[in-house]
Amino acid sequence: MAGKPEHLLGFCISSLSFHPFNGIHAQNQEVVLKSDIVMARDVELRPLLRVLCGRAKRVAYLANPASLDRIESGESEPVGFPWEDVFDYDPELFDRIERNPALWASARPLEP
Repeated sequence: MAGKPEHLLGFCISSLSFHPFNGIHAQNQEVVLKSDIVMARDVELRPLLRVLCGRAKRVAYLANPASLDRIESGESEPVGFPWEDVFDYDPELFDRIERNPALWASARPLEP
């Protein structure tokens, strides 16, 4: 995807609410908003484009945009990322971090 999630802005999914012991539950249809798109840092310091599905004290529950249909149907669940590895989405920075992981230091952490 190389840091360009514009096509997600019109992608229709169910409104998701996370229940730590019961997984994800669809409630009603809504559009993925730009504010739902975040950057996540993987274990190899690569940037990942993800959708924020839920929040907990220690982790943010994130999904690959390509997995949203499977999450909605209950076939998959979002993955918990520690808050220190979740950042506000910045398309220019995303592309630059792909080439230079040291730039993670300039990313703005997402507030829990």
